[in-house]
Amino acid sequence: MMGRRGFTMIEMVIYFGLSVMVLGVVMAVFFTGRSNFEATSSSYLVSQDAEAALRWLKTDLQEAALSSIRVYPNPDSPSSPPGLSMAMARNLEGEFQFSKWGGPLWSTYVYYTLDNEGKLVRWMEEHDFNGVPSASTKAPESTEGRKA
Repeated sequence: MMGRRGFTMIEMVIYFGLSVMVLGVVMAVFFTGRSNFEATSSSYLVSQDAEAALRWLKTDLQEAALSSIRVYPNPDSPSSPPGLSMAMARNLEGEFQFSKWGGPLWSTYVYYTLDNEGKLVRWMEEHDFNGVPSASTKAPESTEGRKA
């Protein structure tokens, strides 16, 4: 009897079919893991952005003159995007300013608003308050006087 050295056609088809099934399972596991990783990464990045925005907002509200806080949209322009403005005693470089009597020297407006893509935008504008902080008359979405 002759010794068998090769595979029959049926064995080849069975091995090929099993290989394709194993490869399909491995690919499915890989792509599922990859999509889960991307979803988790995106969620983490959004969470980090939200935490950073809340930290800025919390700090600004703690340091703001309460009488100067103004929330938008106001009744005069209900179509404007939501926003917030407040007087701060920090200059554009972020340094806290004091008057000669040791009290806060209100020198800047801080604005928060949403841009066209829904992202939170924070910007600052110097203002001469003459020692008395007041609410801004400028809407936060205004680009007049805004520094990029």
